[in-house]
Amino acid sequence: MLKIVRHDATEPKRNGNGNGLGGNGNMAEHEIRGYQVLEKVGTGARSVIYKVREKKTGHLLAIKRVRRSSTYGDKFLRHVKSEFASGQVLQDPRGTEAFHPNIVMMHRLRANRRWLKVDSYDLIMDYIEGKNLDEQNHYTPPEFVRIFLQVSKALRYIHARNMVHADIKPNNIIVSSNGKATLIDFGFSCRAGTRLSSIKGTRDYIAPEQVDGGIVDERTDIYNLGAAMYKLLAGRPLPALIPEVNGDAHFIAAQKVAAVPLHKLRPDIPRSFADLIMKCCEKDPAKRPQSILEVISVLEAVQVSFEQAKQAAAS
Repeated sequence: MLKIVRHDATEPKRNGNGNGLGGNGNMAEHEIRGYQVLEKVGTGARSVIYKVREKKTGHLLAIKRVRRSSTYGDKFLRHVKSEFASGQVLQDPRGTEAFHPNIVMMHRLRANRRWLKVDSYDLIMDYIEGKNLDEQNHYTPPEFVRIFLQVSKALRYIHARNMVHADIKPNNIIVSSNGKATLIDFGFSCRAGTRLSSIKGTRDYIAPEQVDGGIVDERTDIYNLGAAMYKLLAGRPLPALIPEVNGDAHFIAAQKVAAVPLHKLRPDIPRSFADLIMKCCEKDPAKRPQSILEVISVLEAVQVSFEQAKQAAAS
């Protein structure tokens, strides 16, 4: 059941630059009921993410505030409600434990009303210290394998609950200073076996079935993960299935899109690792690994090979 708490919306105090934050552009001068806003840490479509401190407990948390759109109406409000609902499906039955050590925990969804109508929602979740893989991606191949293994094990947990994330990408993977990876943003998450009625996904990582109204399942996550791994290791994305031309999105049939094999771009990484990534990026779901367990198995073997090579070099 959704835990939605309604209260009156609060507005930020405006400063000289009009962004509602402190004079340095980061520190906020306003509060969200029950929380001290410390910093704006991100923005998205009709959303702002704040780092906050809960007044009652002193805990550091994050709040994603999503507002109604004058252009799209309730679209983004429905989006965040769906995100929270997905988080509740993954929640520990007792509601007290984190879903998984590599998945962000969502605590509450609060509805803010203006003139008796919901104007925005606040999604309250754990604050994850670190940088996403778009911000910081200068890792060695062994470090990338450790990161991808953590994400794959988070997906194993998600898939075991008959869910798919459906938006795996570097921006949704936060890595802390100690190397822990955390998967965030469940806005596109849905039940495995869902047939999409519209395009859902991110341009450089979207699977063919997310473009052409197909059925999404764990193989969709495997494609998204493969596309993210390809981008991070190749330094360029797969050819986009929905490239932008003059600002407009134009669909290209998946069979006409080809990528340079990763082993040709990165001959320094194990061939089994490069081949896994290319297999994950197969356009036909039947040709991809059929389970995230297959991905984990290969990544673990690659990790062992890296460790053995390191030990051999040290001896």
